[in-house]
Amino acid sequence: QSNKNHGNRAPDWQSFEAARTEAAALAEKSDFAGAVRQYSAAIRKIMKKFRENGRTTEDSSVSG
Repeated sequence: QSNKNHGNRAPDWQSFEAARTEAAALAEKSDFAGAVRQYSAAIRKIMKKFRENGRTTEDSSVSG
């Protein structure tokens, strides 16, 4: 099922990917604390959205 079908209930994968990219860049610069903060912030936002909608990661259309 496409994220489009979930309307505003869908996690913001674009924001997640931006935070993940920033985290990877920080890790490349050896700013591991900053990288962990970025990864954590990204995961918190996605998990919050799942909890708000009673969804689990198995319900997501995320692949590989």
